[in-house]
Amino acid sequence: MTVLMAVVMTMAQIPKKIPDALTSEAPDKEQRVVTMAWKRTPWLPLILDRQMELLARSRLAFVVKYPEAGSTMDKDRMFYEAKDLILYLPRAFYVGFFMPTPAMAAGSGTSPAGTALRRIVGGEMLLLYLCYPLVLIGLWRWRKKTEAGFFLFWAVSGILLYTITSPNIGALYRFRYGFLTALSGAGIYGGLCRLFGREG
Repeated sequence: MTVLMAVVMTMAQIPKKIPDALTSEAPDKEQRVVTMAWKRTPWLPLILDRQMELLARSRLAFVVKYPEAGSTMDKDRMFYEAKDLILYLPRAFYVGFFMPTPAMAAGSGTSPAGTALRRIVGGEMLLLYLCYPLVLIGLWRWRKKTEAGFFLFWAVSGILLYTITSPNIGALYRFRYGFLTALSGAGIYGGLCRLFGREG
């Protein structure tokens, strides 16, 4: 599991090292230094604990680097030990697979182009919601295939990793796109094959 997580983090291009002290440019253009102390979890393997620390520092780095970014959510949720990150996973799953909601997309952007993009993304997410049952049917159809298990782990882990490290809906939408598209596309195909009694 630890090796697979490391592989996914590498493919997702998560940085290998985040400095202990990060410099942020405040709205008044003054520099401020933000630090984070990570608490070691004794019962976790050291390599896994360090990977979780890296995710926590990556999230902090994103918030510090883009303090005024629009559509940022849960920026007050930081992780200081493995337990914090584990408890956030249900929320990360919801954000990763269901955000932005069509209701959020109905709002106005900072520019006409941004508003138009919100409408497009909202329609895309609504369509995805309608397709999720097919995805579940397709995944159930392939539940006994080992390669399907590895594929599911890769896709879900990639989405969750980016959700944890990127507390900004705009950035998350771009970062998770490949993982979510691959998962939903394969799942929809499998679901349709199941419904129409075809091999697949």
